[in-house]
Amino acid sequence: MRQNILLRTKKTNRILASVLGKVGAGIVVPRSESTAVCKKLNNKYHVAGYIISAEAGTRIYPLKNFFLEANVKAGLPII
Repeated sequence: MRQNILLRTKKTNRILASVLGKVGAGIVVPRSESTAVCKKLNNKYHVAGYIISAEAGTRIYPLKNFFLEANVKAGLPII
């Protein structure tokens, strides 16, 4: 995760606003369990593909120990 500071106070050098960003990747490991006509099907864990994602947002600090954050995340699954 990377945080870039947008705004600071002049007196105390406290952060007032910042932007965040991060990227990630990982594997997709699903497992399904279903019941149809009183017959149970329990599949084992298996690797189904991988995913690449990115996230960005802003963080506002109205108080010293409190912040508000809004994020957007997008991902691309590759099966």
